[in-house]
Amino acid sequence: MVITGLLVLQLGNPNNNSVLSACATIGLNFAIISPVFWVPRLKLTIDQVRFLFFTFWAFHALSSCLGILEVYMPGTFSRESQITTTMGGELAEGLKVTLADGTSVYRPMGLTDSPGGAAVSGYIVMLTATGLLITRVSMLTRSALIASIIGGVFCIYLSQVRSILIIAFLCQTAMFAVVVIRGEIKRLGAMIFLVPGAIAVATLWAFTIGGDQVSNRFATLTEASFGTVYYENRGNFFEEAIFRTAPEYPLGAGLGRWGMIYAYFGDKSSNANGSIWAEIQPTAWIYDGGVLLALVYYLALGYCTLNTFKLALGRKDVIADMATIVFAWNVATLATTFGSIPFIGNNGLTYWLVNAALLAVSINDVSLKSISSRRTHLPSNLTATQVKSI
Repeated sequence: MVITGLLVLQLGNPNNNSVLSACATIGLNFAIISPVFWVPRLKLTIDQVRFLFFTFWAFHALSSCLGILEVYMPGTFSRESQITTTMGGELAEGLKVTLADGTSVYRPMGLTDSPGGAAVSGYIVMLTATGLLITRVSMLTRSALIASIIGGVFCIYLSQVRSILIIAFLCQTAMFAVVVIRGEIKRLGAMIFLVPGAIAVATLWAFTIGGDQVSNRFATLTEASFGTVYYENRGNFFEEAIFRTAPEYPLGAGLGRWGMIYAYFGDKSSNANGSIWAEIQPTAWIYDGGVLLALVYYLALGYCTLNTFKLALGRKDVIADMATIVFAWNVATLATTFGSIPFIGNNGLTYWLVNAALLAVSINDVSLKSISSRRTHLPSNLTATQVKSI
């Protein structure tokens, strides 16, 4: 509510591009955060939340499978997307990867229209599959989860998106830490042996098929320290957001001036309040609502991360298992804000959806336990209808 309120207050910012683009910015941001308001009102069960994660896994596993087919049978499955058609020429060629056999194909798109888009599916498959592996699943399901991790990591490599590979490993580390702290030694087997083994197979597979172009691309991650690699690729944008953007626009640069909102709804004739560029999330938040919006949003993300961590450690049931997945999701998304802009589209919407679903089922679980406790103290002469009503 505070985030939405801060955006509404920006309607009074004289630097807004136009009334239409300003309202569109507020509408889009509210749509992304809206699961917080409506999902907790649902009477969700833990089985439904678990099914939600299996749905995410199945969809992105399918996307990864399509990405693999695009590499092996580009003439059949790879296609010219609107993005590649619009870019054309050398720009479009830059979205391709040359395989070990000399074949040049577009980076796996999966179920997206963007070359390299299958990398996101690979990351979500890796996250959800690892989380579901530590739950009680059948041997057939376990095999499918492991196979999907191999395919997902393969797509990340062939998409050549190094940042997503780092985020994927960050998810693994977060889940591993929770399981270790919980002291569930039996479940560590899935994470210590199965997942690293699947990643090793995927790495060997990707480097064999992708050749030097793929292996050399990811070798750059180890050529220097993590801080140096981050700064050279995205850290300079964060430095600019802190030391240039924030002092220049402490109360916001005006709504509707960047991204697709400006492209679709912006007034292109406005020179004073024209287009500005945002590469990472802090910059976008400062543009839209100033330093205060960025601080409030990060407080919200920090609260979600801490809340899911406590829930994952405070229980020994399926809710705790689901909380472990959401905690890793939260850690990864928080890290992603320093390299991209997740809260302007599907990634942000998914973040609030899974957090709200976990909140809803944990609230319902507490309510059911409260009712069950009260029932044990009810008079024995009540009818079944009266008990149900209570």
